[in-house]
Amino acid sequence: MTVTDPREGGWVVARGRKTRKAAVRCSSGQSKDVKPTSNEEQAMLKAKLKQATRIVSGSAFYDNVLKLLGPPSDGYDSLRTQPALPRIQRVVLWGLGSLRQARASHIQCQLALLCLLRDELCPWAAAEAVDPAFSPADIALLAFKDIQVLEENRQVAATPTLFFLAHCGAALTESLLRANLEAGTLGNVVLLGNSLTSVAEALGRRPARDRQEGDGAPTLCALCSGQHAGWTTHELLLPELGFDVVSAFNDFALHTFHPSTVLAP
Repeated sequence: MTVTDPREGGWVVARGRKTRKAAVRCSSGQSKDVKPTSNEEQAMLKAKLKQATRIVSGSAFYDNVLKLLGPPSDGYDSLRTQPALPRIQRVVLWGLGSLRQARASHIQCQLALLCLLRDELCPWAAAEAVDPAFSPADIALLAFKDIQVLEENRQVAATPTLFFLAHCGAALTESLLRANLEAGTLGNVVLLGNSLTSVAEALGRRPARDRQEGDGAPTLCALCSGQHAGWTTHELLLPELGFDVVSAFNDFALHTFHPSTVLAP
């Protein structure tokens, strides 16, 4: 696996880094609220998302993300060409959590980032979201942003797909990677979320006594360690750069997966 740290300039071999516990937790933690939504509540959520969008779009973090992922502009050479991102046809949001819960500003910023990136990089892409924690108000807000809410995950990426998993657990990421590896569609997966290197390191540090049968994420760890024959994983680190909302984008990275023969020197 190779990792790009834009602060160091270029692709480098993955090395050990400190990680935060959020790397192996899912942001969704509440059961679905079936209380009917009101016009006032919908207006409130729209206003909060609008405010979050202003915060994200005006941040050094977002400016840096666009420079790294978007097409070259204003004299900047886009790192997305090492290797190039596929033309995204589908955007998928998993495990966001309810925007109605207390202290949800980080969730609002995560949704704002997804909407901004879709509008900027792939406005043609269909968007969908899955999380049992979504309330009727959340579903209405997502529909307003042209994001369809599904009852079940559609894991296999039949076409190039951006999966946005903000602070989701290793089990969900493992399931996604394994399903696409088995289907032969891993090359269509573009994964935005916690650094897989950090997740693998956190799993490796767990004491043996705390592990249960079937525990862990073998596919994820194999892809990160370079021990999975036939595939190379690239990780582009997306530093927070002092983003104002704590825990919104800590330990974020973009991941792409490529047949090893394509990237061999």
